Amino acid sequence: MEALEHRLQRHVTRLINGLSSLPSGAVSVKTIRGRKYAYLVRRIGGRLRFSYLGPAGDPGVSLLRRRTLTRRRRRAILNGVRRQLKTVQSSLRPSRRMSPLPLSVIAGLPRPGRGHAGSADEHVLASMTVMEGRASIRFL
Repeated sequence: MEALEHRLQRHVTRLINGLSSLPSGAVSVKTIRGRKYAYLVRRIGGRLRFSYLGPAGDPGVSLLRRRTLTRRRRRAILNGVRRQLKTVQSSLRPSRRMSPLPLSVIAGLPRPGRGHAGSADEHVLASMTVMEGRASIRFL
């Protein structure tokens, strides 16, 4: 699992480096007096900013449109890989909810192979681990 985590981290790094070379934003086409013009739309400081690119049929506009779409696709892939990495990391790390059970809870549990736990002459040590919604009890 650690190897998978390492591979996913490398993949995230490569995707982030690749995104930096692609233009952010989207190409928008507006019709003004019957002619179509292309604009690059970006969010800067919480506001949309439109930058004029030229006529919509220009080859440079087509290239920029393809590059912005490529960035959008790679961004979606990056989000998916980050989700996978988070899942792998959470399965490798112990749950935050892992804690020893209080003795009052343990006293009523049957101990494997020794009958009923909780008699006065017997000390019971146990811990409960909760992972992926399932609890497991381990007697020490």
